[in-house]
Amino acid sequence: MIPPEVEEYILLQKMEFQPLLSRIAEFISTDFSELEVRMSYQLPFYYLRKRVLYLSVISNDRVRLGFCKGAELAKDSVPFTGYSDEVSYLDYQNRDRLDFELIRQNILLAIELDQRSSPGLI
Repeated sequence: MIPPEVEEYILLQKMEFQPLLSRIAEFISTDFSELEVRMSYQLPFYYLRKRVLYLSVISNDRVRLGFCKGAELAKDSVPFTGYSDEVSYLDYQNRDRLDFELIRQNILLAIELDQRSSPGLI
């Protein structure tokens, strides 16, 4: 079940992105129920100890699943659409087929990094 705050975020997006956002959000909430959703910057962020990932619509043409420890994740061999010093991400457009195994691998890596990180403020 998609958390209410994520559902609200999805309903505020263009209709064309809602099914894709819903599929990704449902996958995360079902397979990674240990992640807690908190809204920040008007986006749903998923936390374990710290921010692990977020879901957003970028430039009104694609859905982004962003991973908050981008520099560390980008060092691994799992492919990303792009990355910066702080965020690695997978971008999808409505016609794209979702690779849930790739998404799962990335979320598991992000969770592992979060668990290894030193405790501190979020």
